[in-house]
Amino acid sequence: MSADEMNGSPPPSYQDVVDEKASDRIPPSLLSVDGQTITTQHHEGVSPTAAYRLNRGIATLSHATSEVTFERVVKAHGQATEKAPDRTRHIYNLRYIHKAPGGLEGVPSDSPHYYVESVSSKTGLGSLGMKKSTLRKHWKALPLDLSGKTSSYKLPQFVKDADAVFTLSLQGDQFVWADARGNVVAEEIPQEDGSASKLQVKSSLQRDSFEMLVALWCCHVWQQSAEGQPRVQTRLESVRHKLSLSKDLPSRGNQFMRF
Repeated sequence: MSADEMNGSPPPSYQDVVDEKASDRIPPSLLSVDGQTITTQHHEGVSPTAAYRLNRGIATLSHATSEVTFERVVKAHGQATEKAPDRTRHIYNLRYIHKAPGGLEGVPSDSPHYYVESVSSKTGLGSLGMKKSTLRKHWKALPLDLSGKTSSYKLPQFVKDADAVFTLSLQGDQFVWADARGNVVAEEIPQEDGSASKLQVKSSLQRDSFEMLVALWCCHVWQQSAEGQPRVQTRLESVRHKLSLSKDLPSRGNQFMRF
């Protein structure tokens, strides 16, 4: 029996515990993709632990996937067991837009291909999307207006004239993440076996910033995976291809006339 129960007061709710933890600062960490789990390791020699869970393995996704859920692992008191397992809290949706609705046009420049959608309005950083810069291999993580009220396709749009929350750039053979002031906060570590890069967070960050950074990194892993996959025909492209082939075939009447 807990001290709260002995004193006659109920224990803190799950939501209260989560909200309290959400205000923490997270120390420098090494994050890795392990199937549908994101693990974190704060010190060398310490075994990595599950920090976030996804509903899809982002390191093997193609352009066909449009949404991945991103959940925080909330550790059970003591060691997790079958009766008292770790719990999760859904905090983000990772989203991908391959084409504008209808599949005929590309995504407009004022809308993101990859973005992080917050499931709660209380999340400090809101929703952010990755915008490709005119510079090669450089992106900005910008605030989004999810309403799409001024979009021709009703797609989420970058907030006009908003400052970048994070930037991602290729420096040498390594991708580097920087904060709004240009300070490097994390580096992606390529793996020799070709698996998904790891994320070395180099600075202590507020949890909101840390988790958004991790979610954006997951989007980048997803992007790299999709770009490395063989291109898959969309249903519309498949139909158009079949129609094109049918036009090249002789009509049935012509076939009978040949005999």
